Amino acid sequence: MYRRERGSFDPRVLHLEGVLSNFQAYDKGPDYVAITPTRDYAAMMQFGGTKAQFPNLWGNIPARPYLGFSDDNVTDITRIIGDWLEGIFE
Repeated sequence: MYRRERGSFDPRVLHLEGVLSNFQAYDKGPDYVAITPTRDYAAMMQFGGTKAQFPNLWGNIPARPYLGFSDDNVTDITRIIGDWLEGIFE
């Protein structure tokens, strides 16, 4: 288990258990997929915020995005869509 000393930051702490990644709801249809975090603090972790914006915070929170696509994801998704499109026109 990673421990954080007061005033220090170790990004591994945020990924120790992947809690936010494990609490997602989704909806899908023929032409869309929507992913929705089910934890109240998910937006704060994704986008960050300041104590001025949210007085209940203990301090400024930097953005720590956990949703999105990596470069490898984009490459894979592009390939999958390309393969699918080729199948339509064969």
